Amino acid sequence: MLLTLFSWIYISAICLIWGNIMLSPFNKLISPGNEPAPPIICLTGLAGIGVISLAESVFMPLSLAAHLSIIVFAISYLLVPTNRKQIIQQLTLIRSINRLPLLLFTLCSLLILVMGTYEIIHPDTLSYHAQAINVMEKYKAIPGLVHLRYETAMTSMWFSVQAIFRFNFIHHNNYLFLNGCVLCWFFLFICLKLTSPDNIQSEAKGKTNYQLTNWILLLIFTSISWTQIRLTAVSASPDFITTLYIWAAFYSFLQTRANNNRVYTYLAVLFCCTAITIKLSAIAIALLPMLIVCKLFTQKKIKPALLIIGSSVLISLPYLVRNIITTGYPLFPSTVFNLFNFDWKLDETQVYGFQRYITAYARFPVAGYDEAEKALQLSASKWIPLWWNELVLPDRLLLCTILILSLVFLIKLKINIRQSDYTNRCILGIALTGSLIWMMSAPATRFGTGFLIPLCYSLGAGLKNVSFLKSSFEDRKLSNILTMLVSLLVAFYIGYRIIYYFKPSQIIRPAGVKKTVYTTTNCKGNRFSVSDNCSFAPAPCFQGRCEHILLRGNSITDGFKGK
Repeated sequence: MLLTLFSWIYISAICLIWGNIMLSPFNKLISPGNEPAPPIICLTGLAGIGVISLAESVFMPLSLAAHLSIIVFAISYLLVPTNRKQIIQQLTLIRSINRLPLLLFTLCSLLILVMGTYEIIHPDTLSYHAQAINVMEKYKAIPGLVHLRYETAMTSMWFSVQAIFRFNFIHHNNYLFLNGCVLCWFFLFICLKLTSPDNIQSEAKGKTNYQLTNWILLLIFTSISWTQIRLTAVSASPDFITTLYIWAAFYSFLQTRANNNRVYTYLAVLFCCTAITIKLSAIAIALLPMLIVCKLFTQKKIKPALLIIGSSVLISLPYLVRNIITTGYPLFPSTVFNLFNFDWKLDETQVYGFQRYITAYARFPVAGYDEAEKALQLSASKWIPLWWNELVLPDRLLLCTILILSLVFLIKLKINIRQSDYTNRCILGIALTGSLIWMMSAPATRFGTGFLIPLCYSLGAGLKNVSFLKSSFEDRKLSNILTMLVSLLVAFYIGYRIIYYFKPSQIIRPAGVKKTVYTTTNCKGNRFSVSDNCSFAPAPCFQGRCEHILLRGNSITDGFKGK
């Protein structure tokens, strides 16, 4: 726990500094009193570090040199006294949190600390998350890596920043720190939102209290749904992280309306690009930068529009290049923009089969490609009940709520559209589009929450004028009661985790990812690890036999090709 806590503080400090570095060119666009909150600045810094680390991974392993390149800029920024003063002012904002939200933040962070230090046994982390990170730490981008294992070759910015902040270059380990750290930023942001000034006018106070209830309801859902906060705390999964960046993009877009603060326009674009480069399931959020650029062009603001287009390309370029090197496709596992013909390129029929497997498995578990094909042949009337049975209760409640709110919204369609502004209509349209794409392509709830929650919020926005709901939600007592209830439940769950899932050795350091059983083999003069669950086995690791490996040259860095 102590090692994890120290790592969280270090990572948060570096990301906060980098966030300020990235925001410094836009300081003139930040209106006084509307500065981004520290968690938003940390997400900004993490996105910047992700772009740099992903670019570095194309040319070099993400080891000590890559980490130092991040630290040098951070230290240089701190050498300027005004920069240090600005960061100190941002940190003092945390002191303004009210006692009840502060208690909630402390308990939630402690829960993640307790959960994150237990042995990580999540199947996907054992199967390919850890190995993907391990490969980035040991090698630059390997041509045709996809021929060893499809999932390991999928490029994700999340795995590159995991490699930067795992500190394996200091001491060989099986630890993961970043997931829990980002979850603490999420808790801090919620608790900052739960702290509102008491001296505001009554009408504004009612609106603020209404928002407080929404924030605490968001925390409740993400806590009780296993695939959100808790799965993220006990794995290297990027699913909820992708969701957070989608939400951050929508939130930033909303701030452009509320505060007339132009810096949030650029943050919205940054967060959109980051979400997509973490996981391709977020692709629908690309509509938001497109709408922003189109509006800027219609307003004849050519320079900002070109700046957004250029920055989006730069942010996405490392992701596209690394994907091309490892798989032959810029948007693997999609075959869109199939423009290249390298000898390491995976056959298109194999990519198509992998896509079909992902879609089938997202509906309900399947054992292999043959079973996946059979599952996809089922009609909607047959596969939807099977899919529904796999959903946990919180996810079912969310989907039922969306269905009910959709019906209510359609009943008063003209009124709802007339009362909503351009920003809300954009968010509703993008959230609906993202939800539909999610349902058709990979309807596992953890892949779609980034769009489902904003869709639920947008559809229910008109209900705040219903007298009963208005009086209930605008009463500060409701949010306080919910906050106390959540704090109490979190405290009980911490006790449960300590009793059943905690060992004294975890007080000093985490148990880390479960160590896997593997064998070492020599294939064509190169050493490989062989295991069904590669985890942090020495990279590269694969399943099968040497006969399945076809090297492009004499060494692993020369890459692999298909037969």
